[in-house]
Amino acid sequence: MDVNIDDIYKWIDGYTISRQIRNIEEDFSDAVPLAEILKNHFPKLVDLHSYNSKKLKQFFKIAKPKKGNT
Repeated sequence: MDVNIDDIYKWIDGYTISRQIRNIEEDFSDAVPLAEILKNHFPKLVDLHSYNSKKLKQFFKIAKPKKGNT
């Protein structure tokens, strides 16, 4: 599958999200923009008030596997 990064940015721009996406890796690191996109498709399943970027960043730091563990 050949995907152009510009196409991904255009796809993301089709959604209303709380921040401007400049760098996908950084801006999606707390999962808030993803939750906002999913909210459009599954409004009953996603509660945006549950997403606090500080809590999620801390979670991903904890949940990230350590080197050497498989």
